[in-house]
Amino acid sequence: EARLPTQAEWEYACRAGGLPVKLDAKSLDKVAWFLGNSKEEPQPVGKKQPNAWGFYDMLGNVAEFVVRDPKDTTRGVLAGGSYDVKADKVSSDAREPYTDEWNKENPMMPPGVGWLPFVHRAGLRVVMEE
Repeated sequence: EARLPTQAEWEYACRAGGLPVKLDAKSLDKVAWFLGNSKEEPQPVGKKQPNAWGFYDMLGNVAEFVVRDPKDTTRGVLAGGSYDVKADKVSSDAREPYTDEWNKENPMMPPGVGWLPFVHRAGLRVVMEE
């Protein structure tokens, strides 16, 4: 079964089980796309170094939609920072809570979770359970 990760699960995977990840711009350049190196657009996945567990682009590039409460998958936050923020806003504890701005370009009526494709700096990963 596939599902969205919780904030805690995503952060644990981002940190590869270690300490929180907060890098200076020079170090971040090796592992993430952010405002200083992205040309202000998303980049192909896997072009930077992976974390210790082999996960690419856990930080920057596109922020990842994660759920706050596993029982409510429609309310979440974007985690990790994205290609359009400064280096100091890209970290394992970076979060952007949902706002109505996310639905600004959403043609769905009534607006629903279909907003995700319209937030160009958002992406997601899935958790596979047996």
